[in-house]
Amino acid sequence: METIKRYGSIVSLSGRTANICIKHADGCSEEHEGCPFKKSLIDTGKKDFIITANNKINAGEGQFVEVSVSDKRLSGYAFIIFIFPLIMIFLGAMGGYFISNILPAYNVLFPIMGGVLGFMCSLYVIRIVDKKSKNSYEITKIIS
Repeated sequence: METIKRYGSIVSLSGRTANICIKHADGCSEEHEGCPFKKSLIDTGKKDFIITANNKINAGEGQFVEVSVSDKRLSGYAFIIFIFPLIMIFLGAMGGYFISNILPAYNVLFPIMGGVLGFMCSLYVIRIVDKKSKNSYEITKIIS
């Protein structure tokens, strides 16, 4: 199983979790030395960000650590964020289309409302998944 690794320093500890300040990295990681995307083409503001990670190796505050998340988990999140709303919009519009066949006076309104309702349902699901995914990062190694 592939993992995506980032490095940062522990800012604070709370039980078995740690808040880690991740330094901004340009483009690909160190493993892809010859990658043409090594330098970021998009200006992201180059700001550091703080994540919450599981601290199973009992790293201390101020230590520089390696944080990883599985590639499979990130692929699932990408599906939920990008593809799932499109599926829900399609299913909502199809449901509205079938309702409009029953009530022909509103034949345009129901598919549009169904699509909007499907999109809103997908946002609700994304919000639930986002709350559950807060601890998907894990500290894998203490660097210093």
